[in-house]
Amino acid sequence: MKIIIASAGGGHFSPVLSVIKRLSKAEVIVIGRKYGIEGDRTAESLEYKICKSLDLRFISLTTGRLQRKFTKYTLLSLAKIPFGIIQSFTFLIKEKPDIVLSFGGYIGIPVVVSAWLLNIPVIIHEQALTIGLGNKFAAIFAKKVCISWETSLPFFPNKKTVLTGNPIKDEFINLDVDNINPVKFGFKSKNPLLYITGGSIGSHSINNLVEKSLPDLLQSCNVLHQTGDATEFNDFNRLIQLRKNLPENLRQNYIIKKFLTSKEAVEAITSANLVISRAGIGTITELLYIGVPSIILPIQDNLEQEANAVFIEEKGSAEIIRSINATSQNFIEVVNKMILNESKYRNMAQKNKKLIKKDSADKIVAVLQDYLK
Repeated sequence: MKIIIASAGGGHFSPVLSVIKRLSKAEVIVIGRKYGIEGDRTAESLEYKICKSLDLRFISLTTGRLQRKFTKYTLLSLAKIPFGIIQSFTFLIKEKPDIVLSFGGYIGIPVVVSAWLLNIPVIIHEQALTIGLGNKFAAIFAKKVCISWETSLPFFPNKKTVLTGNPIKDEFINLDVDNINPVKFGFKSKNPLLYITGGSIGSHSINNLVEKSLPDLLQSCNVLHQTGDATEFNDFNRLIQLRKNLPENLRQNYIIKKFLTSKEAVEAITSANLVISRAGIGTITELLYIGVPSIILPIQDNLEQEANAVFIEEKGSAEIIRSINATSQNFIEVVNKMILNESKYRNMAQKNKKLIKKDSADKIVAVLQDYLK
């Protein structure tokens, strides 16, 4: 069996990888983006790095994005979509896959359309709480739609929709909680641990907020900070220099990394007293599964991230800081509030663990196999 997987990219790649690991008897080819930031040819994407490390075939696709709002980039982006379809069409003719599995996003659209034109069956997976723009279009051509949350049900045809859940990393499923040791990251004090992450490519705005707040945060907390590697902002190098200039008693409370390995990220989330992150659905899924309190900073004007942030906040285990309120003073106040009331937030977080199923990846594979039969 040969399967083409169209990756949504970034933090959305974790569910893709979970499914791939369960397709050991199939030939799998991943279509995605080679670079994480458009126009930055130095920052390779997370999915490309992982596929390269696992010796998985990876095809980099050049295409445009569907956009919810008209901007000066809209026409140029739309003009790239036909090129993406031609590229996908040519590749699918050459490879002759048995089935295409798309995880949404703009990469999935040309692959799905090309598969439909070639009469290759398409299965799609929706990670969002509602419906992503890419999958809203792709669902027209799909034979089956796998969804992660019951809240997505109204957006897809009942007859071809299956509730599978959103797959999480195997490292979470196989986690030995008793052997998690936060001291391994290099901290010497027993202060509460804050794990701050901007996702696979980092977040410049979160990095800036942390930079302004560091002296106050480090008085009472250990901070593990994953910055990403965007050369446009040079956040990592600037913050490394800042760390060097800190007094010794504060410097030892601050560990900074461009990236964490999958294992390190799992251990960081699991051992943290508080996680501070964007509101990507992959991160939200992991926070719910582990049952850890969090501060969520959704990307401004990103409707999907806003919905994700509200969802976890309403579950009682998180607080939202929106861009308009993202000052150093407000950030520190929310951190202190949540550390002081950690047991309350953690109790709610532990109750939310039941929302995430361990067998989601197996269910998606079962949908693929059932359809091919």
